[in-house]
Amino acid sequence: MEPRITISIVTWNHESSITQCIESIVKQTYHNYEIRITDNGSSDRTVEAIRNFHPISLVVNPTNVGFSKAHNQVIHQSTADYALIMNPDVFLPPTFLETLVGFAEKHNDGGSFGGKLLRPESLSETMKGGIVDTTGLILSRNLQVTNRGEGEIDTGQFGIAGKVFGHSGALVLLKRKALKTVAIGSEYFDEDFFAYKEDADFAWRLQTAGYPAYYDPQAVAYHMRAVKASARKMRSVRIRQLSYKNHLLLIFKNESLHHLFFNSPWIITYELKKFLYLLFFEPRSLAVLPEFFKQLPHILQKRKVLNNRLIYHV
Repeated sequence: MEPRITISIVTWNHESSITQCIESIVKQTYHNYEIRITDNGSSDRTVEAIRNFHPISLVVNPTNVGFSKAHNQVIHQSTADYALIMNPDVFLPPTFLETLVGFAEKHNDGGSFGGKLLRPESLSETMKGGIVDTTGLILSRNLQVTNRGEGEIDTGQFGIAGKVFGHSGALVLLKRKALKTVAIGSEYFDEDFFAYKEDADFAWRLQTAGYPAYYDPQAVAYHMRAVKASARKMRSVRIRQLSYKNHLLLIFKNESLHHLFFNSPWIITYELKKFLYLLFFEPRSLAVLPEFFKQLPHILQKRKVLNNRLIYHV
């Protein structure tokens, strides 16, 4: 019997893309799935567009509760074998689910699975594009998490399947058993992150728990990314603040003291350069530091939970 998939999508003013996103799902050759959408208080016609499709489970939050909490709402309701976390500006070719689920079923030790995400040329041509969006997450020695291959022309350089650090929250298939293992309390995605870096945090917890992340280049999809890494100046101040704050929370929550010590030259150099850049060129981004220190005690409590699990399993 085919594994059951819950497709979780979180929307916030995505009227321009959600219809094509859903249409790409209903054309899948793999049929054992359900679509659950959580809208975070959209002020455009996103909700009306979603209601044109049946059957779709739709929860409408009165306010924007963030990426993490909204996806957690869906995961709590699901009993499926896998959860596909999917952005509303992602578009799937017809065989995507069939390909990725088949790949996942051959890698029983895996916790997360992803394919090659390319950037479409436009919303009118969502299944064309030769620029890489991501082929998985990379964790560098300086603890910077980046999308592998982002911005490169796709020439087949990422054509070999294998393990990666993790996958972008734009599109990732998660095994239910792994989700339950790495949850902290009622949270699968860490709600202290609200948005940005929550996928890196989840990937890190999966790795620590012994669940590899696998990449399948045959599973190709398309992502109309709103904010690109190369276009930092186009990001709002709040986005830059969240990104910096959550980067710090990510380290304090997940990095072991052992690795922190041995990688300290790379980490200190990177963090100092980043802080000085923000200080002189983006000082408003540093205004998020009081928020970071307010959240830090809660993050350290979660770190303690994770460390206790490691001690228990050893």
